[in-house]
Amino acid sequence: MRTVDNARTTDTRAGAFQRHLPLLATEVICLAAVVVAVVTRQWSDIIIPALLIPAGLVPLLLERWARTPIPAWLQGLYAALLLSGPFLGSHLHFYAVWGLWDTVVHFYSGILIALGTVYALGIAYRRTDLTPPPWFEAVVVIAVSGLVALLWEMSEFTADIVVGTNAQRNNTDTMVDLVAGTSAAVLVAIPLLLRRRRGASADTDAHA
Repeated sequence: MRTVDNARTTDTRAGAFQRHLPLLATEVICLAAVVVAVVTRQWSDIIIPALLIPAGLVPLLLERWARTPIPAWLQGLYAALLLSGPFLGSHLHFYAVWGLWDTVVHFYSGILIALGTVYALGIAYRRTDLTPPPWFEAVVVIAVSGLVALLWEMSEFTADIVVGTNAQRNNTDTMVDLVAGTSAAVLVAIPLLLRRRRGASADTDAHA
């Protein structure tokens, strides 16, 4: 299996630029926003795009750590999350323009995390030659997405107390965000379960 993984890694190096193109575009957008903020001396507008620049490098670090390429479609979904949430929602104040945008972003993030979990599990199963029952993979996908949603809400709660932000308006806002992120994972897990029962292996979902 290691030989197969190494071959796939070698093959994808030739197309590394295409795979990373969504993240590169995100980096350019965030860097441009930083430059605009500096030129206009809107110093508070520098924070979010500046933080998104290293955040955009996370998939590249994961590739090195896991020693496997992350496909362009998954990097594109991640780049879209960075732009739709922190950049468009917070930096460009879209959360204030449309209150439901926060729920949409949480729902979308749940789908991204679920699909990323499916991809990661496929790699793990391929490397260990494991064949788990379909229900187990579906449960893990939902559990991981629910855990990430919970940790995010905990971080917002902590920031509101320690830093004085206003990320969590009330209990309803928190619960809607948790339900949105977890229910999105359920919508990914159900067709995943059906695919596995029809014979599709986890290895087919881990191809870059």
